[in-house]
Amino acid sequence: MRKPPIRAFLLDLYIVGEADVLEVMSEHDIEAIVATSIFNEYTHDAKEACRKNGVGLFTFTELRGAVWYVGKRFLDYVPPNKD
Repeated sequence: MRKPPIRAFLLDLYIVGEADVLEVMSEHDIEAIVATSIFNEYTHDAKEACRKNGVGLFTFTELRGAVWYVGKRFLDYVPPNKD
């Protein structure tokens, strides 16, 4: 099965907040927002705002796993725990 392309906005902020993702989503037609540095994080409210708008919010590491999925599984992707 061939998956559709993912249009992503790359964002280099230490902590991506809800206001940040709302601004990006209002200005760009995208499927994902990616916090690009290994040190970047996002808030719970930012993740929820994206989810409500059908946009995935990921760290770069999370995106590498999420790209294998579509729809709700893409939006809700959580990497496996490495205990």
